[in-house]
Amino acid sequence: MPRMNCLVILASLCLTAAMARGQDAAWPRVVEDGSTEIVVYQPQPDSLAGVTLQSRVALSIKRPTDTAPLFGAMWVTATLDVDRDQDLAQVMSIKINRTRFAGVPDSDVQSITQFLEASVPGWDLSLSLTSLKASLQTADGGPDADFRNDPPKVLVVNYPAILLLLDGKPRLQDAGSGGLQRVANTALPVIFDPTNKQYWFYGSSLWFTTSDLLKGSWTPVDQAPSAIANLVQDKDTLSAAQDDAGTAASATDLRSAKIIVATVPTELIVTDGAPRYRPLGSGDLLYVANSGSEIFLEVATQRTFILISGRWFAGPSLQGPWTFVAPDALPKAFAQIPENSPKADDLAFVPGTDRAKDAAMDNVIPQTAGVSRNDATIDVEYDGDPKFSNIPNTSLAYAENTPSQVIRASGMYYAVEEGVWYASSLPNGPWVVSDTRPVGIDDIPPSSPVYNTKYVYIYGSTPDVVYVGYLPGYRWSLPYRGVVFYGTGWGYHGWFGRVYYPRPATWGFCVRYNAWAGWSFGMSWRAGWLGISAHWGSAWGGWHPAYGAGYRAGFWAGYHAGGWFGPGGYRPPRPIGWRPVYGPGGYRPGYGPWAGGRPGYNIYNRPGYAGVHPRPASFPGRPGPGYHPDAGYRSTKPAMRPNNVFADRDGNIHRNTGDDWQRHENQSWRPEGKPDSNGRAEQRGREENHQARNEPRGGGSLDGERGARERGASMHRRS
Repeated sequence: MPRMNCLVILASLCLTAAMARGQDAAWPRVVEDGSTEIVVYQPQPDSLAGVTLQSRVALSIKRPTDTAPLFGAMWVTATLDVDRDQDLAQVMSIKINRTRFAGVPDSDVQSITQFLEASVPGWDLSLSLTSLKASLQTADGGPDADFRNDPPKVLVVNYPAILLLLDGKPRLQDAGSGGLQRVANTALPVIFDPTNKQYWFYGSSLWFTTSDLLKGSWTPVDQAPSAIANLVQDKDTLSAAQDDAGTAASATDLRSAKIIVATVPTELIVTDGAPRYRPLGSGDLLYVANSGSEIFLEVATQRTFILISGRWFAGPSLQGPWTFVAPDALPKAFAQIPENSPKADDLAFVPGTDRAKDAAMDNVIPQTAGVSRNDATIDVEYDGDPKFSNIPNTSLAYAENTPSQVIRASGMYYAVEEGVWYASSLPNGPWVVSDTRPVGIDDIPPSSPVYNTKYVYIYGSTPDVVYVGYLPGYRWSLPYRGVVFYGTGWGYHGWFGRVYYPRPATWGFCVRYNAWAGWSFGMSWRAGWLGISAHWGSAWGGWHPAYGAGYRAGFWAGYHAGGWFGPGGYRPPRPIGWRPVYGPGGYRPGYGPWAGGRPGYNIYNRPGYAGVHPRPASFPGRPGPGYHPDAGYRSTKPAMRPNNVFADRDGNIHRNTGDDWQRHENQSWRPEGKPDSNGRAEQRGREENHQARNEPRGGGSLDGERGARERGASMHRRS
């Protein structure tokens, strides 16, 4: 009987990879083998830990000798291979925990099991991440991580302004010829000419210059001296900027902008003139309509709320002072923000809302890949001899003077590069793909700049391939009390020796979240970056991670803000509102925000990422050698019937008719608590059925699962 569970759940997840996006919403699925028909209803996930999925499935089986379909339920543990770019979770191995077929003789169950054992191993098995996330409920979470949630310095202005944020006092490095220097510890292009003691800042289509970087006023000019202009207008930078035509501010707009320089963590909030407030929903909340920032006024208390990097802060006015407000301490009016309002995206930061649940659930779904032991390797560069600092509360140490993440543990050295663990007996390598994580990684505190390495995992290995994965926490999307934050809030100062290496930053980049597009970054004045300014540095290092002078993508989506590194150079993220890969306004949380299918969130899909196979050809436990989804696998098709059958926690089968629930008993459907013709509720099993339908499952119920199933199908169709 347990083996029957295993094989039937495989049917429940059955979809070819090529058809997954187009057909996954068309549950239930039907599998036919000769004259036997199996109808598999959408899986009901109970939990996801790493790549291990626990779920229930309702199904029916009808053989030629059966007068009616036989309904049953099963509980299984499946191992997933996840491809975020394709919105695909593929079942790679499976274990049956329990099954229940009420009223079916054991001899029938045995014969059905034997039939499925011969049929199921040839099926390609997959389901969409959209449906999976909508169906899963978030775990309770445990103790809060030690994030720094005190507010940064908040500047509020009502005119066009650009925040030029430095990591401490200005750090100058030689740049090009002629004695020119660049300000290394800022993300934007600032050049210093020591001959005339002038600073030059390039703002996409206009230059600004000043003689006093920290306190002086900036003057806009059309052209900089050619030696300075040539430092930022390299071929790769210009090529990348052409892809972003229309996203940069015009020269006319820039002329009116004020440059604000800050050397401490700072956020800039800009309104277009005096704030204009508009009501939301019932009117208990007002929002500022003439700002790209998230600004609210609670009418009853006259408190102002702002949202920065996923965190809420409140103050007596728009000028502060600001105090952190825990997500679960928000006024109830925030949960009532209408889904069709301009501020619906902010529901992702209000615990208990569907958007918050989806965002939090996305944070526990890993991206996976298979890494070739023979092909994948890295080079680690240090500024001088390797210098290590101890990590608090652990026996580990991390290297300070390298753009890579190198950790010393028990006499060995480990490096995390673009979601893959590497190991070496020496700090300089040679490096090989590691099939183990160092002990103590999960104890690294948020105060450490290598905190995000705890979200990179190793799931299995063969002599040729290591199977790895990372959670969004690797890219600094972090769970907290039913929502997600961007960054830990800790200030990690960069390394400055002969060169400057930046560290992850929580503040200063106008971090926003979209329920479809995930995190995006920009300038406070407008949604996107200042065009070419965000591309700068690819000719001679600078902030371009691909050249080793800054943190690699995947370690830090801070200054380069989650962009994509491809053949044309660095591409910054599109502004909010750009139509990306999937759906209006963006893609589902965690997927690549680039139009045309360019890789975004899935760093394993980056061009030239040698040795990494986002869709592995084999996996530990995969049925049969040489697996390939097109190699003669049994086809499935949508069953032409409603996707309305569910299994409760006890394995009872229920059906929703739209107006009421029914329970399957003795090969027939019986009402559950539906009033009879006299208005009296049917009492038989009513209380136990109600309890089965509504018993919490991580905060859910069959009614909740039905709603989540419908929401997932709707999101999938919108994609």
